[in-house]
Amino acid sequence: MTRDVTCHSRPVRSLAITFSGGGFLLPYFIGVADTLLQLGVLRIGNTATTYLESVPSPNPDSNPGPGSSSDGDPNHSPHTNPGSEPSKNTNPTTDQSLSPSPLLSPPLSPTRPTPLAGSSAGSLIAVSLACGLTPTRILDSFLDSVHDCRTNGSYRRLEEVLLRQLQASLPADAAERCAGVATVSVTHLFPRPRTRRVSSFASREDLIRALMASCHIPTYFNGDVTTTFRGKRTVDGGVTELLPTPVASHAFLLKVCCFPRQQVARLPIFNRARALHQLDLGISPDAFGPWPYNFRYMLAAALHPRSYRFIRVLLEAGRNDAGRWAVAAGIAEPNQLSGLTPLQLPAVLLQQPVQQPPDVGPGAGASADATWTPEAGETPLPKFITAQVHKGI
Repeated sequence: MTRDVTCHSRPVRSLAITFSGGGFLLPYFIGVADTLLQLGVLRIGNTATTYLESVPSPNPDSNPGPGSSSDGDPNHSPHTNPGSEPSKNTNPTTDQSLSPSPLLSPPLSPTRPTPLAGSSAGSLIAVSLACGLTPTRILDSFLDSVHDCRTNGSYRRLEEVLLRQLQASLPADAAERCAGVATVSVTHLFPRPRTRRVSSFASREDLIRALMASCHIPTYFNGDVTTTFRGKRTVDGGVTELLPTPVASHAFLLKVCCFPRQQVARLPIFNRARALHQLDLGISPDAFGPWPYNFRYMLAAALHPRSYRFIRVLLEAGRNDAGRWAVAAGIAEPNQLSGLTPLQLPAVLLQQPVQQPPDVGPGAGASADATWTPEAGETPLPKFITAQVHKGI
């Protein structure tokens, strides 16, 4: 069902973004980030100015859940409202004098990076953006891992694949860039499962270990049920908090989920009801229209990379949905979206399927969730992509 976010729009002083878990559905986040960067909604520090100068500029007129804790800013204020509306801890006088102006008025400071958070795959996009990596660079790095997993399998191999990806892509000063900007969510298991939000890192290696812990899908990741991070037994951050709240202070939290909202209730995680409520005003594949891929397909695609055509679909869906959200929220005008620069796609995403490298599947021992293959006709292409099928997607 399409949701009207315009009626909830209120001017706020700062925006933060949180990204859900989702494994190999990460291209959806890349598409969302690309649109938000071009519209000036998302700031990634010093690199944001350079990135935005190369694309058309928009018209200038135009609580954490129970059981969660944080490592980072000790002065952060938890949000009492888990939805996408502005926090209640803003200045009361300012809140009482709100007028019907655009959501992000006045504009965000061009020198202040957008606070970001994520669990599992969402932590990867959050940290990558905080480090100043552009969507094109993130996509290239992701496709290297996709090629590896499609060639050699993903089951019990994700640890080595992800470690290689992070070591190759994150800059030497990644810990410094992410400090207080990116929040990584991990799940502590004892004495009871709870969320630990980490936003300060002793070193680049410590940051990488946090990301590895946040992405640790029990057994599937490397064969082990759990992992250890800072002396604590942990698993995938999405298990207890699909959409973690950034530690950095902010007045409005935009939630981005790569699973359709209608499918979140079926995910094997805690706090599903909270995640569903959080997405009432957020960005997801079914936020502004129907999504043709069923839950089994999406879950399998999260565990093991599907066709390159589907990766292209996720990218385009993320770009389109972020644009629709920006228009509905009063941040952008519809005519601005047509002026956005298309994301540069590598050759493998432009080839015909018969030209692309074969897929060996997840590997022996993987669950039916990862190995499931749809029947013919079960996964029609979305309308926005059907016109491009002849181009090789």
